[in-house]
Amino acid sequence: MSKDKGLKWIKSPMSSVQFQQARSGRNVLSITNQDGFYKLTHQIVGSTETSKFHFDTEKQAQEYAQSMIN
Repeated sequence: MSKDKGLKWIKSPMSSVQFQQARSGRNVLSITNQDGFYKLTHQIVGSTETSKFHFDTEKQAQEYAQSMIN
């Protein structure tokens, strides 16, 4: 039985920066659209470290996020 490992992005309908978030295990990934680019933020539950990446498109940000947890 194969398990779908694709991230499920949940978008906030009331966010002015088009906020969306996905979780996988202890990984919390969020994407915001600000100033014409997409910012991907990666946090691990229980850790104080945060990684941030910038992309030109939403799809690029989502694909990179997926590659981080595979």
